[in-house]
Amino acid sequence: VQRYVGANLHLSSFRFFEGKIYTGNLDEDGPGLWKWTGTQFEPASPDEQQRYISNAKLPPTEFTNVDGWSGQHGLPGGKFTFDLGGKPVNFVVDRGHLDSHISITVEQPGHPPERIWYLNQRPRRVSKTEYSNTFGKN
Repeated sequence: VQRYVGANLHLSSFRFFEGKIYTGNLDEDGPGLWKWTGTQFEPASPDEQQRYISNAKLPPTEFTNVDGWSGQHGLPGGKFTFDLGGKPVNFVVDRGHLDSHISITVEQPGHPPERIWYLNQRPRRVSKTEYSNTFGKN
């Protein structure tokens, strides 16, 4: 595993185009289109941006084994079974209504289901105590 640290960008909608992976920067500042160079994301040149924008038949955001790359937009819901250590393990992905929440639960033979990840995108109020416990006291 190699780790690369770059600028604080808000990237989304990764697409494979002309043999490279491109993505949009959702922040208002800076270039809108970035490309992966193999070690980092760099701003696309004006010529690359024009070709990307003018191409009416961009590949879908979901693709498999295009020059060794695969991509999937979002996390699909459903059950995915993998063989880990010779035993079947299920990963159950549950997406709430309009993606209001997403959770991943692991199911293994002989073990109760265990939710290992959860994202709740609904706003809620928190108490002063919970806020202080989470963010510390100033």
